[in-house]
Amino acid sequence: MSFNNILYVALILLFGFGVSRSSESEDKKFAKIVKKSNEEDWTSLPYGELIVKVGKEFLGVPYVGGTLDKDESESCTIELDKLDCVTYFELTLAIADALITEDEPTFSSLYDRVQYTRYREGLIDGYESRLHYTADWIYDNIEKGVIADITEELGGIPLILHVYFMSKNANKYPMLKGNKPLIAKIKKIEEDINSNPAYYIPKENVSDILEELQDGDIIAFVTSIDGLDYGHIGLVNKEDGTAKLMHASTNAKKVVIDTTIDEYIDGVSKFIGITVLRPIAPLK
Repeated sequence: MSFNNILYVALILLFGFGVSRSSESEDKKFAKIVKKSNEEDWTSLPYGELIVKVGKEFLGVPYVGGTLDKDESESCTIELDKLDCVTYFELTLAIADALITEDEPTFSSLYDRVQYTRYREGLIDGYESRLHYTADWIYDNIEKGVIADITEELGGIPLILHVYFMSKNANKYPMLKGNKPLIAKIKKIEEDINSNPAYYIPKENVSDILEELQDGDIIAFVTSIDGLDYGHIGLVNKEDGTAKLMHASTNAKKVVIDTTIDEYIDGVSKFIGITVLRPIAPLK
């Protein structure tokens, strides 16, 4: 992932498992979502509900990891027919924003929005400019005004970050393997990440804050895997009044609406808590 590739490698350990624009089929898929939004007037909904509407359009899409690391040089790849947990939520967020900000959204505007959130300061400048770690994505997108971290106000406590997975496991990443200068750049980024403040709600307290969650909130699951910050990420769906996880699932191998957030985290021993992020509706 950007940080999705980190999670892809980590999930294998845990569970055993360039400018790249769109193809014509990707354009058509996006156009269908835009058409449905116009017909059903999605943009009149509260922002979180709009995000859920968009997210549900990908239910059943296959889970595929490592889709952002196929090119020899860094490029912003977008694929709507195969998603992992990060590409799912970032694509959903980007489409929701495009629907709000554009009278006639195009795939080009979607591409620009994905690039803006996926890369440091929204600019592609080599492999290291991608926000590989979830904590890095969070910090950068708070600075951009894309999201707000509401974890502390929900009763969260400080999360001490100690990321090093990429620099210590460079041989697992094609772009890093044998590239000492690039590894050094990643290591410096890791050091910067570890100096930033972060918060999380411990696993045993997650059930206490479910009523405070809203449609479209982003839930990042803190992992105990050495060298990593987060092990999974998804969206809140509260259509039936309970805070369920809508995500690209490694278990189901597709995008699903899963159990409640507390039930989900209770089922994964390596997850020790959550960070809660609230997307900020863009100005038109």
